Amino acid sequence: MNTKQIKIKSTQQTAPHGPMHSEFISEGFWKRDKGETIYVYDESELSGMEGSQTTLKLNENHQLTIIRTGPESSTIMEFTEKKVSHSPYITAYGTFNLTIHTHKINVNIDDFGNGTIELIYYLTINNTEKTRHHLLVSVTSLESA
Repeated sequence: MNTKQIKIKSTQQTAPHGPMHSEFISEGFWKRDKGETIYVYDESELSGMEGSQTTLKLNENHQLTIIRTGPESSTIMEFTEKKVSHSPYITAYGTFNLTIHTHKINVNIDDFGNGTIELIYYLTINNTEKTRHHLLVSVTSLESA
């Protein structure tokens, strides 16, 4: 695995509220395995998931899987452009059902694992209020960061 700097910019919006923005940078790892581009990084206190580890798996068809495991929660979320997926979100307080409507996945990753992944999706938890999420993941080699 190669060491990378992984920068996450996130915007969440629930009508009628204004957007909530967050941004953090983490050191992580990158590899290619069986046609998948894989990034692994530790969450920070800024993300609200300190102690958790996130894995991003991107296949050749630009389908993205986010696997998050940690002491307080775990989930596997699958994103395919213009598709709907369902996932349990397991927490210390119980399990919540996620419905994910993927609007857009834009991938610009080079042969060295550097580049960007942009994801826009709508998330509903237990069939309640829908939130819009815009996620931008920027990956650079640590030497050039």
